[in-house]
Amino acid sequence: DLAQPEVGHGNFNIADGTYYYGVVGKDPADNRSGLSNLLFATLDATPPSLSIVSTPTAPVPAGALNLALTSNEPLVGLPSLTLRLSGTASPIAIPLTVDPSDPLTYTGQYEVTQFAPSGLVTMTASATDLVGNQFSGVPSKRRLSVETLEDRRLLAVVGYEPEIGRAHV
Repeated sequence: DLAQPEVGHGNFNIADGTYYYGVVGKDPADNRSGLSNLLFATLDATPPSLSIVSTPTAPVPAGALNLALTSNEPLVGLPSLTLRLSGTASPIAIPLTVDPSDPLTYTGQYEVTQFAPSGLVTMTASATDLVGNQFSGVPSKRRLSVETLEDRRLLAVVGYEPEIGRAHV
């Protein structure tokens, strides 16, 4: 008569890392076998972290605003980046390319015009790391704020909050 198998597992709430597993057999008389060959598994359940910077720094007149989106780890394919101008219904997709000097940085450009509506521009990014963890949200809580002045001159400010880094053209 074979012993009823005892199965014990339950890796819940464990940190990312490498874990080793083995099996010990037990019969009804409580005799135990030697430890099986160990197998390992690497757990990575943490999504990538994204941050964004822009150049030139504020204030920015009408023209090209260069954006650099950086990941803390390698990604599957290109991340996506969109901007939604204040009061508009549709986001603007920013095409990204890999920075040749840094494979974790992706660059793109947004053409700031004097006809952009004043207000907060919401930046949203999405990315997937090599094991399939996904990030979708605001990169590093950065915000872009646009102010179109009465004479249609433009000011774009990038900072953690819209009021940080304000300047006047």
